[in-house]
Amino acid sequence: GGIQDWQSLATEIEQMPGVAGVAPLTRLQGMLAYGGRVHGAMVTGIEPDAESKVSILPDHIKEGQLSDLQAGSYKVFLGELLARQLNANVGDKVTLLLPEATLSPAGVLPRIKRLEVAGTFAVGAELDSSLAIIHLADAAKLERLPVEAQSLRIKFDNLFSAPQGVWKIVNQLDGDFSASDWTRTHGNLFQAIKMEKTMIGLL
Repeated sequence: GGIQDWQSLATEIEQMPGVAGVAPLTRLQGMLAYGGRVHGAMVTGIEPDAESKVSILPDHIKEGQLSDLQAGSYKVFLGELLARQLNANVGDKVTLLLPEATLSPAGVLPRIKRLEVAGTFAVGAELDSSLAIIHLADAAKLERLPVEAQSLRIKFDNLFSAPQGVWKIVNQLDGDFSASDWTRTHGNLFQAIKMEKTMIGLL
């Protein structure tokens, strides 16, 4: 159901030891279509003013201004490779198809929303081919959440302290929260870093 009053919770977590920043997040998956081309995308709702606390994304904008993402505008920033795969440019209207189907007199139809391309970004990773960024409030409406933020992202001073640190935070909070960390979502990367550190130690 999302997080009630995410601003207060973010402020509380930011005061905890080892935390470098906190920002809200609402994520949904769907298909983006433009000009006969279709590509799967992870659509992420962010608060533009808070994003720089936890992400390098604001430093890697290629076109447009992240401040163009305003609540209710339904504008979207696309990864550079994703925009190229769709052949979509700034100002074009791409169609977002969400997997939740709705019943109508014509049968079962997917939920569809038109988004205007406000810019592109390139962080030099696979996210450039699968990530789309919209405003937090727009993502919440598309996800039909009763609140804006689905979750909070937490950045730690030391990224290797994230697995223990995030659960320590969850245990200190009032309420029913769960957590995940980058070693789970990017397990292959984590294992590669561990092996590299081990090999360097042996050498």
